Amino acid sequence: LKEGMELEGVVTNVTNFGAFVDVGVHQDGLVHVSELSDKFIKDPREAVKVGDIVKVRVLAADIEGKRISLSMKPVRRAPERPEPRRAAAAATPKAARGENGRKPQREPRPQQGPRPERAARPQQAPGDRKGTEDHKRAEDRPKQARPAAPKAKPLTLEEKLALLQSKFRTRF
Repeated sequence: LKEGMELEGVVTNVTNFGAFVDVGVHQDGLVHVSELSDKFIKDPREAVKVGDIVKVRVLAADIEGKRISLSMKPVRRAPERPEPRRAAAAATPKAARGENGRKPQREPRPQQGPRPERAARPQQAPGDRKGTEDHKRAEDRPKQARPAAPKAKPLTLEEKLALLQSKFRTRF
């Protein structure tokens, strides 16, 4: 057995963690529950039953440990990549390309004049706080110095222990 080989086998036992499959060698291989399908399977009995003939792929074969790891997931082929841009440019008809063989660049947008001044906002009523300092964003407000917190004297070891014990006491 070699990694990547695709074989047919017969399910000989189904357990909570997977299914054992006889692939024609002296040792049954294990298909773990995570390798039974692309979709989530809670119970392996949802996917296979004893006696089913299944196609498996060899993930690993440990001859000394007498372990064979198998998978029933379909092999995923890499999707074909689109051709590179250079090849796409070469496929463009010559009429769409410039004299130098390249696509012509876009013309720059016309420059616009200066932006017109915004009209002044109407005066707000005295009770309306929307435009006051209280509603400015935090980064727009000037920084104010916070009063320094009074320094507490360091706790003794016994006080720290009592504080921790009070935090972790269970209340019944």
